[in-house]
Formats: sequence, structure tokens, C-alpha cells
Amino acid sequence: YDVVSIRDDGRTVVFPRPNPETYNSYRAQPAHDGDHPDLVPVVLGQCADRCYEGQPVGMISLEVRVENLGSKTAKPGATLRLLSWSSSSRILTEIATATLPEEIGPGEASASVILQVNRDDWEDRQVLEVQSAGPEECDQVNDRIDLFLDLCSDP
Repeated sequence: YDVVSIRDDGRTVVFPRPNPETYNSYRAQPAHDGDHPDLVPVVLGQCADRCYEGQPVGMISLEVRVENLGSKTAKPGATLRLLSWSSSSRILTEIATATLPEEIGPGEASASVILQVNRDDWEDRQVLEVQSAGPEECDQVNDRIDLFLDLCSDP
């Protein structure tokens, strides 16, 4: 068992953060109690080439938001990052980013954000992650999700 590689619901994390950077523990379960925000990225939709008004040809758009599953308001300034990697290089590269200007209350979600990416930067796999503006994040394991998107169909 590895706390950064297995989610609370039993699913595995494809790109886990190194344990020392996240919890500085080995095989120890972090406490999920207390009064903290818990930010989670959510994909609302995706499209390629001109689905959204004003989108240029050759671009991919990903509509996302951030939900706060915690019991405390998250500070303004959380950052959404879209990362991509190819099976040949296996190096995560940031291909889009956005900073959320508003705070997110407990049980609430941010406004939707559209991340636009050049088709040439879209590799084999993508990862969407949110980084809290404060150090008090409740559960950092759910801050990153692996994306399996078919850009030729609706979500």
C-alpha cells in the first residue's frame, strides 16, 4: 500500500506525487480530519477545432472547474495545470495553466475555465492538476486526475 498511489476509493493514481514531497512519510495514512479545504479538478467538456466561440483552428479546448470537497474556504489563487506526456519521452510537460482569482467555499465550485492547447502539444496522455494557494490542503492525493479524452466526441 502506498498512500500517494492509491485513492481513497481504491483507484490507482497513474502519476503520483513523490511521497516525501507530499506527506514525508512512508506507508503512513495521512489524517483527513480537521478544518481544511480539499480542491479537486473536474472536467466539464472538451473539443477540438472551433467548438467554442472564437476558438482558432488547430486548438483543443478543455472546460474545467475546481470543486472544494473540504470543510474550509480555499484561498484565491489556486492554479490549474494541464500536463501532457508521450509514451516515448515519459516526461510531464505543462501545456496550459490558469489561476483562479476567487475563493472557493466548502461544497462549492469555481467558475468554469477553458484551457486552450495547440494540437501539436497534445501528446499521448494528459493530467489535470490543481495546486492550492495555501499549504493547508486536506487531501493532496485527489489534486491530480488522469485524463482519457476522445477529442472526436462529446464528454
